[in-house]
Amino acid sequence: MKAVLTRVSQANTGQLEGLIRRKYPDHVSF
Repeated sequence: MKAVLTRVSQANTGQLEGLIRRKYPDHVSF
């Protein structure tokens, strides 16, 4: 169960990373 949640969180981060970089390019700390 924990592994599944980790995979989902990683997938969400990957999808949102591009949008975050577009909106807040100076605040990206991934």
